[in-house]
Amino acid sequence: MLSIKRIFFLLFIINVSNLQAQYTEDEMQPFVEPTGMNTWFVELGGSALLWSINYEKYLFRNYNRNVLLTGRIGIGYSPINYRLLNSVYLDEASVAMPFSVSLVLGKRKEKLEFGTGYTLATKNFTEREIFPTFLAGFRVIDNNKTLLKILYTPHYRNETLINWFGVSLGRNF
Repeated sequence: MLSIKRIFFLLFIINVSNLQAQYTEDEMQPFVEPTGMNTWFVELGGSALLWSINYEKYLFRNYNRNVLLTGRIGIGYSPINYRLLNSVYLDEASVAMPFSVSLVLGKRKEKLEFGTGYTLATKNFTEREIFPTFLAGFRVIDNNKTLLKILYTPHYRNETLINWFGVSLGRNF
């Protein structure tokens, strides 16, 4: 006669043999590069220093979709005197407009991004400041066309290289 230990052991073996790897829906479906050639996103920090709304256009994408060249324009408004670490600042009621070109590398949904551009900062469009910016970071565009970017965005302002960062969330269309 079978003992209780042997019955539990037999049931355990049967259950283990019936186990199958469980996959999430994303793992069952391979990544498909979104077909949209445009992206809009909101960036906190980044090239506009405080925040900005941005439009990005894909200028070039190779056949394998592992190299992408993008152009971006954005606009942000600072309703307050924004100062951080005595190096990153925007005056009250000023507008910051970042313009940039980026090279995006990677075949999967996780990609590296490198770029350069400039930011126009002004209060009244007669007195303006233009400073170069740089981009280096990480971007993810998922199957559902959601974009997430985390970038190191240093800028050269007042003869000083200022380290800065940005986080973006948006949508490809």
